[in-house]
Amino acid sequence: MPHSHNTPIKLSRRRFIAFVAAIIASGALKAKLHPYPAFNQPNQQIRFADLSGLGPELDGPRVEEISIPLHPEQKLRTTSYTENDFRIIETLLMDLLRENGVSWSDAFHIKMGFQHYGLAHPFRHNADLLQYCRNVEEYLHHRIRNLFKVKLPWRLLSNHEKEIGQSVTFNAVIGRFTYYLLRARIIGVESLEVPSLVSATAIDRAIHYIESDNSFTPTRGLIYIIPGLTSLISPFSEILHLSLHKPARVYQRQLERRLAPNAAWLNARSFTETINEAAALQLSKEFLTHYNPARLKDLRLITQNQAQRLLLLPYALAYMRKKGVQHSIDLFSENPDKLLQQISKAETANVM
Repeated sequence: MPHSHNTPIKLSRRRFIAFVAAIIASGALKAKLHPYPAFNQPNQQIRFADLSGLGPELDGPRVEEISIPLHPEQKLRTTSYTENDFRIIETLLMDLLRENGVSWSDAFHIKMGFQHYGLAHPFRHNADLLQYCRNVEEYLHHRIRNLFKVKLPWRLLSNHEKEIGQSVTFNAVIGRFTYYLLRARIIGVESLEVPSLVSATAIDRAIHYIESDNSFTPTRGLIYIIPGLTSLISPFSEILHLSLHKPARVYQRQLERRLAPNAAWLNARSFTETINEAAALQLSKEFLTHYNPARLKDLRLITQNQAQRLLLLPYALAYMRKKGVQHSIDLFSENPDKLLQQISKAETANVM
């Protein structure tokens, strides 16, 4: 049943908190040895990083009304919530059905999904952030061999858009805020309009969405960047995801031979994120050391925050500083298990 035929329900924080909480809870070579392109704005102030990237609190229907979906709705994996969370949602939906004079039917089932939305809103220094992203992309193509070959069409998100244009295979967009929408709806009888639950959470982060062919080579994608402290590294991180997407999916398939599907997905995702973020941090450090060293202190704070959610990150950073980012990316593509073993033995002193 199309979502537009459903009736969105604004939930109180108390009623939906269990579900939302479960989901939310859910280089050795020195920089001077690498070629540096001559940018038009090599010493820009990067004042966009001083803005807050966290949007105002809005309810789900309001976000759907004023924001733009960044990707199609994705199925929420069962690893993202507990059985008790599901029972809470099921009870709420059944109550809403009864309030509308409809009895529960065995033909019904509950579908839960998530979707990221971007809010377009003018902000100071948006042109600087746009130029920064272009500079980072150029730098990465100079710095990393075999980077995924695509010229990203960086632009500002417009509030006149209803969706991200499908005419462009790979989009790269600068917005103001990011929202994470959770939905639960009843599916079953096509002719019956049944209620749905929707909750929105403002998140301070960039987004990437990638579609791929049968060989896991990216065929379509979106990179969405917002201002704030994390914008210092998010262009590095999201661009690198295009290159690591294929080896990450291959690694997941390898893990599925010895782990349950959900466990294989979680392990592959966690390790890929660790390698991706470590590479992004190391490359952004090289970049800022050359172009804007005053911002290096901000990277230390970002690194500390990232290490709280990615436990292997300090080890991956230590390994990359000894062996190099290029070597680490190459080994991840060739033999991720071997890279994991070597990273686990790395010394972590003074990596922050």
